[in-house]
Amino acid sequence: MSTARHSRIDELLDAAEERGTCLVPHEERDRRAIRRRFRKRRSDLISPVSGLYVRRARWRSLKPDGRALHIMRGLAELRPDTQFCAQSAALAWGLPVSWDLLRETHVVRSHESGRHSTKRVISHEIEGDPTWDVGGFRVTSFWRTVFDCLASFPFADALAVADAALRCSGLARQEMIGLLRTRFRHCPGVRRAAAICVWAEPTAESGGESVARAHMVELGYEYPHLQLTLPDPADDRRVFRIDFSWRDATGRLIFGELDGDDKYLRAEAGPVGKLLDERKREALLTVYRPSIARFSMAVACDPQQLSDLLDLHGVPRGPVPKLCFGDVPVPPAGFAERKTIRGQGTVIAGGVRFRFVEEVATAA
Repeated sequence: MSTARHSRIDELLDAAEERGTCLVPHEERDRRAIRRRFRKRRSDLISPVSGLYVRRARWRSLKPDGRALHIMRGLAELRPDTQFCAQSAALAWGLPVSWDLLRETHVVRSHESGRHSTKRVISHEIEGDPTWDVGGFRVTSFWRTVFDCLASFPFADALAVADAALRCSGLARQEMIGLLRTRFRHCPGVRRAAAICVWAEPTAESGGESVARAHMVELGYEYPHLQLTLPDPADDRRVFRIDFSWRDATGRLIFGELDGDDKYLRAEAGPVGKLLDERKREALLTVYRPSIARFSMAVACDPQQLSDLLDLHGVPRGPVPKLCFGDVPVPPAGFAERKTIRGQGTVIAGGVRFRFVEEVATAA
């Protein structure tokens, strides 16, 4: 490859990196040049999907969601008619998606393209759903995306999506269940989706909290109180939020805290300020004489580690619940009728705020 051609490919790669995408060479000379460079032994390039290229160093620096977005932007450039669905659409909508579920890209198979699944790009037949433009991506509608995730994700990952959908839509729990049952009544998986929604809570503030709660339910722990608000004993203008809370048989408080979220209801600049807040918060919480079970996202995702920690702190535990639809816990009697605290009724995706009106998302 000539020096000039090599430099041109570098310029194209630089431009793609600035746009947060993989390189899609459009000119035949560029395609031939980048294929030769890619096929070289110890090449500095990789091709995550046929026709897309990225520097190996760049790829290694990206987290799984960043890699997924690079591929999605590349596919959208390679085939402008590409419509994303399932977890790929969920990522565009800003819904919480486990990194483990982002190994493949999911697209809608149109009759025109006749696109078939490959190892990295999975195609799905979806009819009768409008195409939405979200963050520069052509995606399935919000509720179709939510439904597809609930119908196919493992329980813990599906619950994270259900929590977020309930929080964003502003619907009551039974309203969301009714919407899914009505809109997707002829689709496989609708009963499973509805069963997962029974466990949904709009007060869950992150996907990590949802996953942790799902494992607590699966393991038979007493259902926690979510986002308990306590006054700051040192400043009555501020309050604490506690992710999970219980009382043991003696009435003692037990707090469960997932690391990594901002727990103080105030702005604080920089990581040092956040660290100081966490230390001060921990000290002030001792006024309530709780047992505090603090855990990381890694522990939240590991049922055995989470169980060991909760048992150590004496979190009340009962029998493991029965399951339906493979892995969905059956709730206790009356659980589905509990009160819903309505969410905000908006979702921000791709820098655009979408408002929910009469069960339909519209750009605000």
